[in-house]
Amino acid sequence: MMELQPMSDDNHFEHIAQAHPDLYRTQAAEVALCYACNPIKWWGNYDEQAEIFKNYEYVVGIDMFLNESSYFYDVILPECCYLERTEPLPHAAGNHRVIGGLENPWTVPVWQKVVEPKDGAPSSWQLFAELASRAGKNAEFIATLNGMFRVKDEYSVPMDQKLDVEAFADSILKSNIDEEHDFAWLKEHAVYDHPRTVDEVYIWANGEPDRVPLYFDFLLEAKSKVEAKVAELGIPWEVDDYQALPDWKPGCGYEVTDPGFDILPVYYTDAINTDSWLMENPWINEINEENPYGYTIEINAATARAKGFASGDKVRLVTVDGVSVEGVLATSEGVHSECVAVIGGHWGSKSAYMPIAKDKGVPVVHLVPGQTPDRMDHVCSAFDQCIRVKLEKIA
Repeated sequence: MMELQPMSDDNHFEHIAQAHPDLYRTQAAEVALCYACNPIKWWGNYDEQAEIFKNYEYVVGIDMFLNESSYFYDVILPECCYLERTEPLPHAAGNHRVIGGLENPWTVPVWQKVVEPKDGAPSSWQLFAELASRAGKNAEFIATLNGMFRVKDEYSVPMDQKLDVEAFADSILKSNIDEEHDFAWLKEHAVYDHPRTVDEVYIWANGEPDRVPLYFDFLLEAKSKVEAKVAELGIPWEVDDYQALPDWKPGCGYEVTDPGFDILPVYYTDAINTDSWLMENPWINEINEENPYGYTIEINAATARAKGFASGDKVRLVTVDGVSVEGVLATSEGVHSECVAVIGGHWGSKSAYMPIAKDKGVPVVHLVPGQTPDRMDHVCSAFDQCIRVKLEKIA
């Protein structure tokens, strides 16, 4: 499925293929490895996702917390928290990048543990290094990492030994900066930085200055190739969006088919939160609780008045299929009149092992059907989350 997507190498189609293997002529997976995530809640309707996990023969989970998905794991490998581990490059983790702009220098910060991990829990680096070593795959594992982090041969850690995390961090810094600025230097100085050049900030089409890629003619070529391939495979595939210039098309639930269901729930991430990863952090929770919009459902003030609602009302969002979530309203001038908005989108933990996060926030993603192929973006495997709901007051 991934080879058919011209704009992305994402694996979102695994959800649809796992739910409909016959439709896509694939074989449903029997084993799942879930690392640092909560897959029950990272897609669409949670009940649908739970059914998918019930059908796996074996599930292994790696995480710091026991979340909703943990209830489906056959084996749980605990990971230590960020204060208990050393990491080669903090930027390597998803969602962490150097801020752009010519005035901002390139930076490489240090990540080193400040306390020993509780009960000897390993970091993810140590855990995967141990798994590779036990499987007799040290050379393959280290070669892959060397390629990812552009480690030069002369600085590589031994290929025939289990990966040492600090030694590997040292090899990365020496390869990408210089021998002076190794991991020992970084542990003492905390941050290495150097100015950006103009060429590093601006990336031109085909390397030609002043040419910015706007017309994606390669999508026209991709369209003809993908159409031929899916016809050969005999699987459904939409190619309407394979066009050189983008435009807007309405999503699955955009049209109002019932006047009672006229509200579009949306979600966003503020400067404090990162998805639901930080929900169990007491400090982050305290900040969210102090935020008047932190765990609420935001609604346009004029829309609230027109519908007879006010800040503090406990309400229910209901889809035409009867799926619902509940929360407390907070009026705002910063929300579109046809929308309600929440932070996070998949908060509202139900895990008994996450007491700080439990029942905090409103998981509007649960309202979206997650296993219907018509909601897939066949260009980059994104997921159409557009859906209409009705707003009900709870007495």
